[in-house]
Amino acid sequence: MFEPIHDTMEYDPRRLLIFLHLLSEEFSKPIERDDRVHIEYVATQVVTEYLRGMKTRDDLNIDGIRYGSARHDGGASLVLFCDSHNLILPKEQQRQFYDLHRDRWIKLIGYEDRDVVADDIERWKLERPKQHYRDPDDDIFRDPDAEGDQI
Repeated sequence: MFEPIHDTMEYDPRRLLIFLHLLSEEFSKPIERDDRVHIEYVATQVVTEYLRGMKTRDDLNIDGIRYGSARHDGGASLVLFCDSHNLILPKEQQRQFYDLHRDRWIKLIGYEDRDVVADDIERWKLERPKQHYRDPDDDIFRDPDAEGDQI
């Protein structure tokens, strides 16, 4: 999706790269599991909905977003932009108009019904999310036009 950045570019890509990096951090921020309403999700939800409606240079849909896991160091989380029209169905479940939707790319291979009980919620509360660390001396976070040591 991203092309290499050459030294001979007509513009300075640092601002865009800083934005993308900070956006990635926002997606990966842990949210406490408690009874409060968390509005921290609003900004990333808006960006997610925007990206869901975007097309690539090749006029293809964006199928999802991959970002660092807030719970598992080095892990990844996925948001998939799919609905029933993207689902690949077994032959016996395909109906009359199945072929009208050509963008079928995800296949359900199994599922599990699960009732979440109070013990599950209490256990999840004990699982502390990882804390993000950003080196303040890392040059990628510096705005070349900003004065002082702002990040």
